[in-house]
Formats: sequence, structure tokens, C-alpha cells
Amino acid sequence: MIAAAVALPLAVSPATAEAYLLPKLVAARLVVIALLVTLGLVAVRGRLRLRRTPLDIPLAILVASALVSTIFAVNRNLSLFGSYGRYEGFLTIVLYALLYWLAVQSLDGPKDATIVLRGLLGAGFIVAVLSLLQVAFGSLNAPGAAETGFSFGGVLRGYGTFGNPNALGAFLAMLLPVAVWEFLAARSASARWLSANVTLVLALGLLATFSRSAWLGAGIGVVTVLFVAAPPRIRWATLVLPIVALVVIVVATRSANPTTAPNVIQAAAGRVSTLQGLVAPASTGAFRLRVWEDSLALIASRPVIGYGPDSFGLVYARFQTGNWAPGAIIDRPHMELLGIAATQGLVGLAAYAALLLAIAATFWKRRRDFQSVALFGGVVAYIIYTMFNFSYLPASLPFWIFMAAAITIWRPGTWVEVQPSKRIVSRIAAAGFVSITALSALPLVVAPYQADTAYRRGLNAIANGERQVARAEVEHARALAPWQSPYAVAAGSLALHLNSLGQPAPDADWASARMDFLAAARLGSPTPATYRYLAMADAALGRRDEAIAAARMAVQLNRFDPANQAELKLLLS
Repeated sequence: MIAAAVALPLAVSPATAEAYLLPKLVAARLVVIALLVTLGLVAVRGRLRLRRTPLDIPLAILVASALVSTIFAVNRNLSLFGSYGRYEGFLTIVLYALLYWLAVQSLDGPKDATIVLRGLLGAGFIVAVLSLLQVAFGSLNAPGAAETGFSFGGVLRGYGTFGNPNALGAFLAMLLPVAVWEFLAARSASARWLSANVTLVLALGLLATFSRSAWLGAGIGVVTVLFVAAPPRIRWATLVLPIVALVVIVVATRSANPTTAPNVIQAAAGRVSTLQGLVAPASTGAFRLRVWEDSLALIASRPVIGYGPDSFGLVYARFQTGNWAPGAIIDRPHMELLGIAATQGLVGLAAYAALLLAIAATFWKRRRDFQSVALFGGVVAYIIYTMFNFSYLPASLPFWIFMAAAITIWRPGTWVEVQPSKRIVSRIAAAGFVSITALSALPLVVAPYQADTAYRRGLNAIANGERQVARAEVEHARALAPWQSPYAVAAGSLALHLNSLGQPAPDADWASARMDFLAAARLGSPTPATYRYLAMADAALGRRDEAIAAARMAVQLNRFDPANQAELKLLLS
């Protein structure tokens, strides 16, 4: 498990079109398959033992809720596999649950769990260093003073091997309370020096993400650790000092010279100062409030089982009351509770609440143990991040490994010996399970990776003007991963031979384009352009009624785009 704890946060692939999430997804699937095969081999030998945990039942209920929501989803393909670049479908929810459960089975006790936690700290240290180098060199290109997902105040926001600053922030925020505990609990000068080094680098890496939700989570987690560690007579000072420091930073930022050249510290201070204008009309806080308000109407329209995992982006536009993110698809409500309620309904939300209560109850029995407090601080830091963002695969995978280690320390439990039947039929069944599980690596690991590699080659060929090569590579990607709608969209775009303005060429293959865009629509593409081009293809082939239906779907997904409105108006005229 130590290898998985180190490798998963670091997994990236320059060969795939999606360089950050997909490599982590297939790597996690490979880890789970390997652990299942190992478990099966142990069963074949007749020496199987399992450990139960307090999270087993609520986690199983959450997975069952996701299954029901997938069966009745607005688009089953989308809810099963998840959208491209997110991958938060039912299969990934099962992956999280299996990763947690198998990690628990692989840990013999608190000692093993601590080693795994240190593996995560090591991975966090490496990612933080890479992120700091990324910020240092990337900021030389002057990314601009405007706030974006990847820059703030003229400084690049670090994302390391996570592909997203907020995701990296969540990971580092989760680890920081544990790093502080390692420093305070160190018994030798060398251990104290090493843990201080790790803590400092993690803190700087977290700072460079400019993720306010991660900062908040880490702050609460670290203050919790310091509060417990401090002598009783100065314990309350650990609560007051962070507030004083925050006020000083805000005041200092307001009085600073705005013409000073931007750097990470100044930009971070400026980021903190934005807290006072968190709900200003153009702020990200105001954006979240508006999306949250719209999401309540979405949830109320299908309250029991929701619209299906990872389907928010396909449904939200129906309830969107304003153009909150011009040119972007809003595919998450930026609050985990609302996201679960929207995709899995109130049943899923109740299961998630039960899971959180089980975590808190398990910790409470070990609340007087210093290490347990640090672990709970890490869990709280991650949960707080999700209250302003959402579950994001690069951070969620290590979280479930972290959770397995935490539960093992909080409640080591006892092993339950499972006595397999000695009959040959049972042994054959166990061997069959091992074989089938091992073979599942082909469709779950090899095929998605090869498909996205082919897709990357296709995109490169498009950039080089090699249409025939691009078409072949994209079709190869579709054959390997037929559930991915972007591959079908790429094929349709190639059939139309779109120019730089997105306009079809005179020699467009309308029939092929129609089939490709229709396939993308059936797979659950949330992109309005998919339906707009489908409408164009239908109209060119004389399918007026179908063209109008497709154009209306494009408008439904983004009624604020003039191109969608113009296409529908043209068809209705």
C-alpha cells in the first residue's frame, strides 16, 4: 500500500490528451485490481482474513445509492463512466470504496498505517516542490493580474502533478496537520529537522495554490493540532493568534503599494484580502452563491434519487438563472453536499451524512490520542475544502488511502478469519474470481489509456493539418473507449473540416458528421456545440424536425451563447 500512497499523487502522462486525471484513474484501478487478485489468491490457499470497519455499512449504502441513481440516470453512459476530464461516474465511486476497503485489509495495524501516512507525506513533499518550481518559472511569463483558475495577481497558481490548483490545495491541506504532528511528536533532532522541512515545504506549496477553501481547511486542521499540543494556560492563544494574523495581513495588503512588482507573498496576501469582498458581484463567492441557489431548484425537481452521478453539467443549464460563467460549462455546484443531492438525491445525501457521522464517531473514541487528533484535522481540512468545491479525482484517491490509515489507527479492530470451503468447487470459484479480476485490467486500465494516447496523437495531427491521420487516430480512440463523447465530437468536427472560426468547410461530410455528433449526444455530451453542429448536419440532410430538436438542446445547455440562439432562429424562420 505504501507504493500506491506514493505513486498515485505523482502519476502523470505526457502521452495522453488528459495528462493528469486519467493516469491517476487507471493507476488506481490497477492498484485495486492487484489487491483484489492478492485477496483472491489468499482465498484459494484457504487463509483468508478480513477486517470490518465502522465505515463499511454507510459506504456500502452510498455506493448502492449511486447504483440506483445510475440505473435511473438522465444518461446512463455518462453516470456509469463519468464525463471526460472528471471521471466521477459510478465506476469511480465504486473505485473509491474498494480502494478504502482494500487498503484497510492490507494494513496490519497502526504501525503500517503510519508508514502509509508517511508515504503520502513524501508524495506531498515531492508534489509541493514541483509546484513551487512551476510557480517560480511559470510566473516569469507574466500570466496576468486577472484572477483565473490558474493565476492570481500576476503569479501562476501551482498545481504540480494534480492538474488543478484547488485539487493540489486539498491534498496538501489534508496532509499539513499530520506534518505538524510529526514535528511536534518527533523524538530526535534529525526527525524534528526532517519533519520541519516537510511541514515548511507543504505549507509553501499550499500557499502557492491560492486556494482559499484549502487554506481555510488547513488552518482549522493545524489550529486543532496546536490547540491540543499547547499547555492549558496558553491553549486559547492558538485560536486567537490566527485571527490576529489574518487581520494584520488584510490591513497590510490594503496599505501596500499597488505598483510593487507581484510576487508569491504579495499575491497570497492579496488573495487573503479578497475574503472581505467574497460576495462582491464579480467575485467567485458571488458565483458560488448563485450556482448554489440554482442548484436548489435542480435538486427539488428530482429529490429522491437525483439525476445520476456526474450528470450535473448535463442538467444544470435548465435551472440556471444567469450567465454566471460566460463561455464555460458549469458541471459542478461547488459544494459537495449539493452535488450529491443533485446526482444521488436525498437518499445519497443521507448516506453521505451517515458516512461523515461514522468518521466523527470513530475518531471521538480516540480523541485523547495526539496522532488521532492530527488525522482528524486532516480529514476536516479535506471536508471543508469540498464544502466550497467538490470531489476531484486527484485529491479524492489519496483521501481514501488517508482515510483507511486513519480508521486503522483510530480503531485497529480485530481480524476475522474466514474459513473457505475445502471443496474443489469453492477453490475453482476463487481461482475464477482471480482470473476474471486480472483480465478486467484490459478494459479498465489498458483500453482507456491507449484510447487517450490515440486521441492525443489525433489532436496533434489536427494541429499539423493532417486530417486523414487525425481521423484514423480518433476512430482508433473511439474503438478502444466507445463511451467517451469527446472522441465522437472530434470525429464529427473532422468530418465537417471546421475552420479556425468553427465554420464547416464546403466539402463537409454531413452524413458522417451527423452520425458522429448523434453518437456524442447519446453518450451524454454536455457541450452545446455538439448539438448545434448536429442541428446543422440534420438541416443539411433535410431532417428539419430533428435539426430543430438538436438546436433547442443546444440553447437549453447554453441559452446565453448567441451562436446557439442564431442557429435555432435560422431553423425556425
